[in-house]
Amino acid sequence: MTNALEDTNRRSFIAFALAASTVDVAIADTSAANAASKASATENKKHQHA
Repeated sequence: MTNALEDTNRRSFIAFALAASTVDVAIADTSAANAASKASATENKKHQHA
């Protein structure tokens, strides 16, 4: 019984860890995309004023 419970906890922990790392990657990707779009928007404004 104890082994089954430990195995379930271990699987839950691994699933949680994988989900957490996926979320971190998604947040990093979103931040990079936002930074890139802001940079290109800034470049477009510079060209419009010139």
